[in-house]
Amino acid sequence: MWYDWPMKSTKPPVGKFRRLVLRSAIVFSGIIFATFTHAAEPYGPDPALSPEEVIQIQLQALQVNDIPTPNAGIRQAWILAHPDNRRVTGPLPRFERMINGAAYRPLLGHTAHDLERLATTNQQVMFKVTIETPEGEVLEYLWAVGQINNGPDKGAWMTTSVTPPRQTGRAI
Repeated sequence: MWYDWPMKSTKPPVGKFRRLVLRSAIVFSGIIFATFTHAAEPYGPDPALSPEEVIQIQLQALQVNDIPTPNAGIRQAWILAHPDNRRVTGPLPRFERMINGAAYRPLLGHTAHDLERLATTNQQVMFKVTIETPEGEVLEYLWAVGQINNGPDKGAWMTTSVTPPRQTGRAI
């Protein structure tokens, strides 16, 4: 005999249970779909983003580089690269090769990162970015962001440079 069911029947309300499970599955699926749909759209330059937020977006994208598509993280980093930086690093395919090179490959799939603001001027901010690789190696990059002065992205912070890393020998 079933107890605690506010019905006269001796059977549990299977129909209500199934509807509850189905509703929960639909809501959960909607959340997952919305998350992946949003993640598929990269962030563009936006004056509302702080220098820290720009770097966090780039680092988080590089952490999961191939989600939702191959090299999506590198593409996101490229989108938030300052136009002056893009002129130096070349078009996106060349930028992808650079990130896949020895100096910057540790950024792809890194397990943790930390930002420390080092210097600030009116239009540039320098950070020490410390990352930990899946192998436990800890590396530091100097990461600079500059503010766009004119054009459609005026006021947006974008990455102007990232130095090759140096090993720290310490954990984050």
